[in-house]
Amino acid sequence: NTEGIFRVTGSDKNIRTLELHMSQSNYLYLQTVTTPHTVTNYWKRVLAHMKEPLIPFNFYCHFEKIGEMTHENADHQEQSIRQVLRLNIKFLLNALPEINFKTLKFHVEFFRDVVSHEPINKMTAYNMAVTVGPNIFRPQRNTKKDILNVGIFYDLLIKMI
Repeated sequence: NTEGIFRVTGSDKNIRTLELHMSQSNYLYLQTVTTPHTVTNYWKRVLAHMKEPLIPFNFYCHFEKIGEMTHENADHQEQSIRQVLRLNIKFLLNALPEINFKTLKFHVEFFRDVVSHEPINKMTAYNMAVTVGPNIFRPQRNTKKDILNVGIFYDLLIKMI
């Protein structure tokens, strides 16, 4: 219920200190953290620096294709087309490695909870997608197309939330 959660930057010094304690399995240190911005920025940093993102590299292009189809005619899609796209997204999610699926599911449920407090924290599904989406959907190598298509991944995460 903190305004700007996930958007406001925490103190880099505090984030690095938290990172050090977490790397040493000193989880009790979390009880001393006084601002949620430190924790959310640490969380985003962990996601950004994972060897492979929650949506594995070999799934990126498949989600991109579905996102492009969803994005192309968003205003003119019939209910049946939207349903097919939702089923394709669900199929891909279920095809993820189990650990990725369960971790992504946990994140999405948490994001839903954050968004449910939007009147207080100002975090809409779009804001959530913009702040964490690039760390969940990440190509192995960035291209111009990836930069131009970033919105399709926001839309996919919004649909999940």
